[in-house]
Amino acid sequence: MSKRWSTTTRVFLGVGLALALVFVLAVGVTGATIYRAGSIDVDVAPDDGDRLSISVPAGLVDLALGLVPSSIVAEASCELGPILPAVRDSWAQLESSDDFVLVDFSDGRDHVRVQKHRRQLEVVINDGDEHVAVSVPIRTVRKILDRLDRQPRVARNGRRRCRGPIAEHLDIHLDEHFAGH
Repeated sequence: MSKRWSTTTRVFLGVGLALALVFVLAVGVTGATIYRAGSIDVDVAPDDGDRLSISVPAGLVDLALGLVPSSIVAEASCELGPILPAVRDSWAQLESSDDFVLVDFSDGRDHVRVQKHRRQLEVVINDGDEHVAVSVPIRTVRKILDRLDRQPRVARNGRRRCRGPIAEHLDIHLDEHFAGH
């Protein structure tokens, strides 16, 4: 003899299963988003001490960017000034390029390597006394640059546009470089 469930029991069972499915889908989408964003990894290993390894989901950077006051973002945007669009475009190109080594420098016991590997920018430094490795998703840096580029540039004195010291420094050195040519 089979036992039949009442209509109320079937409704509660259906609602419970639907809620469980929604929860599983939400966790899955969140996990996939975090996985797709990658992670920011820092590994420091001194020869004479304890190793420090930190891995932070890059998706937290997007969340943190939303919490930064717009005045601070505007000042950072102002500091980068007119070079920001070129830097942002360069990062976008870096994101779509194949893997390659940007810098590979050795001097005796010191070694520095900067490379694009998969979707990450990796910096590895060995100076004989310690090993430092930092890996950052290129997409994360591009998102930061995009946010800075969208931000209206407001100088500390309240003017709408400004010219930051980084851009001025670059202009000075570019003028010096090209003065003899």
